[in-house]
Amino acid sequence: MTSRHEGRPFLRLLECYVLHALDSLTEPDQAQLEAMTPKLQETFGRKGTWLEIVAAEMNFPADCPATIVRNWEANKKRASEQGLKLSPQQFAQFLADKWSS
Repeated sequence: MTSRHEGRPFLRLLECYVLHALDSLTEPDQAQLEAMTPKLQETFGRKGTWLEIVAAEMNFPADCPATIVRNWEANKKRASEQGLKLSPQQFAQFLADKWSS
């Protein structure tokens, strides 16, 4: 966990949720999240996968992953038009910050 996430572990879960929607979550991160699922179930008093727990905690609609992808494509295009390159991680951090504020 980086200093960005210190004291805010759910922030990293939000970033991973976005990265998963963008098919950019690394295999080691996926494996770690799957291993954490029982603890997340206990912590949040919910059943399901880590993705389902994050979605339920945030009250995300069922189409949230598709919305993330649409927003990613639009933002990536906008950045490109400005001569910038937007990485999935940057976008994930942006959304996670927005959702957690």
